[in-house]
Amino acid sequence: MLKLNIPLADHFLEIIKNYEIKDWEAKYFWSIIRQSNQSDPSNFKTLREYMYAAIKILLKNDFLVAQRSPFNKKVYLYSETQKLKELRKKLIETEEKNPLSIQKNNINKELKFLKKQVEFIDELTLSYPEFCYSIKKYREEIDYQIDYCEVKIKTIDKIIKIYNR
Repeated sequence: MLKLNIPLADHFLEIIKNYEIKDWEAKYFWSIIRQSNQSDPSNFKTLREYMYAAIKILLKNDFLVAQRSPFNKKVYLYSETQKLKELRKKLIETEEKNPLSIQKNNINKELKFLKKQVEFIDELTLSYPEFCYSIKKYREEIDYQIDYCEVKIKTIDKIIKIYNR
């Protein structure tokens, strides 16, 4: 498996796989890391320090390039290099071959479908109050299925994380 020996490697691997980094300020990295991290705000200072350390390592190893912002001389803009684009390609190819990733993608599709059903169920509840009890029962079933899918995804993520160590 591909390994990236930087702080917050899991977060940065997800960023690399899912985003094209072109003229990003550090706050863009931070907003993604902060959204994906479910820990308490008291840990944010340490996370932010790790984020800057990771960016520094990515710069040093020619995955990113930095230039000063033309609008604010205190801010740097980060862009990916060809080396990072090649890493993204390898990460995606590796993930596409991993049966657990394939299963996770299928579960994610199912989860999106279930969430769309919830939206429609909510519309039905407003449109047909006389069916409220039946709609509520079905909504409970869908909520259970959503929870079950989320558990499956977390389990697969943990197994993949252990596998990638």
